[in-house]
Amino acid sequence: ERLQSATKQAKARALKLGKDLEAAQALVQDTTRRFDDASAREAASRLELAAAIEQRAELEGREQRALALCQTAVKRASEAAVEFESKAEAARTEILSEAQRRSREAQEAGRALA
Repeated sequence: ERLQSATKQAKARALKLGKDLEAAQALVQDTTRRFDDASAREAASRLELAAAIEQRAELEGREQRALALCQTAVKRASEAAVEFESKAEAARTEILSEAQRRSREAQEAGRALA
């Protein structure tokens, strides 16, 4: 009778251990699946981050090139303005000289007629 009782208890323990083992295996599978999912999300995030870093570098490069083009345009515009002012001053001087010459000629012609 003791043997039967011990056997019965051993079978009950074995059955419980079997159920515990199944639960532990299910937990391991679930944990492994979650870890794999998290790893996949991390890898995707790393790829997105790398793409964003690359895009930022590209945009910064474009910004630098655009800034350089703007600086060149400003420099050329400034040089053109200086050149224009110089030519305008020369033209004003020439016009003034011409006006003075004509005024003298007119005065001389007026004196000659008088």
